[in-house]
Amino acid sequence: MTIDDSHLVQLIQEGDDLAVALILQVHGGRVHGYLRKRFPSFDDHDLHDVLVDAVLRLVRTFDAERGAVGPWFLLLAHQAAVDVLRRGAARQATVGLDTEHDVIDGQVSPEAQMIGSERWQEVQR
Repeated sequence: MTIDDSHLVQLIQEGDDLAVALILQVHGGRVHGYLRKRFPSFDDHDLHDVLVDAVLRLVRTFDAERGAVGPWFLLLAHQAAVDVLRRGAARQATVGLDTEHDVIDGQVSPEAQMIGSERWQEVQR
């Protein structure tokens, strides 16, 4: 008996852990390869987190009438990876501040703002 992808998503929604493993077995390799190529700065931990997030998004958003699981899973994984980059950029913009020199009277200095803005633009590129 063959279980189609949309049925696997339904099983995941019902809490079937085996269905998660099967979805990852069928589509995880291709998605992982894509992420590794497209986001070379990600380590194995980042890739794992992105795949888990993509599975969770898949379960919440998949609609069999709108398309197949594979391409949707790939898109969701890409979006999850971009979210990781955005969170990292936001964290770097604030972590890199030297509070003694970059914050004056409770305000971030213009130079620190410019550096944070440049980092954000780099991530967006």
